[in-house]
Amino acid sequence: ARPGDWQCLECGANVFASKDSCYRCFAPKSGDVRPATGGGVRERERGGGGWGGQDQQRGGGGRRREMAAWTRSSEDSAEIDQGMVLNMMQARDDARGARDFFTADEIRAVLREDWSVHVDDDLREWWVGEPREGG
Repeated sequence: ARPGDWQCLECGANVFASKDSCYRCFAPKSGDVRPATGGGVRERERGGGGWGGQDQQRGGGGRRREMAAWTRSSEDSAEIDQGMVLNMMQARDDARGARDFFTADEIRAVLREDWSVHVDDDLREWWVGEPREGG
């Protein structure tokens, strides 16, 4: 955790100081904030490009490559807050880019268990509903 990061009083997630609400349960940041502690789920800072843009990059060993934007499956028409899903997918991408696979897996589990959102990392596609074969 970095200075100013805060811990959500509702679910215990660690959240960046710049955020006004918890990425996990969407509870607003209150005036009575607990400082974030090390470990656990927390939203990762995004680079200047924001989520979903062509300028997303993931690095490893000094290499950087462009990442395609996440897209929703054309077969999916369920009602869901797409902005919330894309923000969580960006936080997951950021965790994966930082090689923090525990956090990335935890975010994916929240998407799956709380929102029935499934992802195909190879296609960079997400959908609401049942998992697909092999995904």
